[in-house]
Amino acid sequence: MATTLVVEELNKLERLLLTRTSLLLITAAAAVLAVRGIDEFILKIGLFREGVPDFSPIYLCRTLLIILSSWLLVRAFSENYDAGNGHQIAAIHWGRYSGNASTPSKKLFFDKLDRSLIWSMQLLSVLFLALFVYSPDYFFSFGREGNVIETLSASFWFINSIIFIRVFVLFRSGLAEFVFFHYLVCTLFAVAFFVIGMEEVSWFQRVLSIETPDFFASNLQGEMNFHNFHTDLIENAYYFSVFAFLIAFPFVYHKLPFKGYLAELSHYCPSTALLLCSASFVGYNYDMWNILPIQLAFFVTLFVVLHYFQLSVKGSVESLTTLTTALLLIVTQLVFILKGDTFVRSWDVTEYRELLIPLSFFLYGIHIYTATKNRVTTGAVAVCE
Repeated sequence: MATTLVVEELNKLERLLLTRTSLLLITAAAAVLAVRGIDEFILKIGLFREGVPDFSPIYLCRTLLIILSSWLLVRAFSENYDAGNGHQIAAIHWGRYSGNASTPSKKLFFDKLDRSLIWSMQLLSVLFLALFVYSPDYFFSFGREGNVIETLSASFWFINSIIFIRVFVLFRSGLAEFVFFHYLVCTLFAVAFFVIGMEEVSWFQRVLSIETPDFFASNLQGEMNFHNFHTDLIENAYYFSVFAFLIAFPFVYHKLPFKGYLAELSHYCPSTALLLCSASFVGYNYDMWNILPIQLAFFVTLFVVLHYFQLSVKGSVESLTTLTTALLLIVTQLVFILKGDTFVRSWDVTEYRELLIPLSFFLYGIHIYTATKNRVTTGAVAVCE
């Protein structure tokens, strides 16, 4: 009898949480739609309209609505986390929680490797920021087409593609269940990373001194690449997709009841530590700041990081790590906005963002390779519930 009462109370709590979550999500969606209404009927601008960051009253109201929707989105899922079923990120993933499935704890825990990776990415971002503040000319020089930043970006994409080819081979050598699913995912990653790398270097047109074919002559750069036929659309889709995978996906994944094939997505869920490693790239905006998806990605990331700060023990290394991640994100965005008029080109900042992204995926790829090797050799399954 007592057990039945407990189950009934838990079911009531679950229904209450679902209702509150739905209300929060609906309100967040309404705020986003209000922003689109302002853009369409008052400002009369397109969804991907670029330009100098605007802080006029109407744009400030617009930003406040985006902040509200971002907070509501994070709040909706963080409530489920705090009072949900107690599932935790497994220890095989970088970034985990103390406790286990039977005695869950909400306290964030990073080991030495986690902290080293997060702080290394923070240091790199600080160096980029310092270079810009010291000399916008040097910032431009390193980031221009064919120079060190672009070369490193393309190189990491090619390395990432090779890593997932290697993961494919590992699965082929030692996994019986769901093998087709993993073949498909690894192939998609490998092909996508290869294509992005080739697009980054315009399919080696400059290296091989190839004349631009007539088919490509009408794109924005007049080079052999496809993304510059619809630059604004593809660029925004690219940045928002990366945010969705590296930030939003790991934040919400463990709350979703996956079964069968979908449960295997656990193997590919980025860890909390990787989320924090990747967070800084969303602050690399200047002429794209006014764009709704860009601001939404920035503020959602900020609130997600602050949520993990709340989960950490006060005064702990985890608390310091998450706090510095949030502060660096804010400072980075403020510096680029306030000193944006010193850019040699208004889009220089995107070249550095486009290095941080493949570098984050490099860390992700190394992790997936390690987890796959462990799974194939020992039978341990990486679970991100």
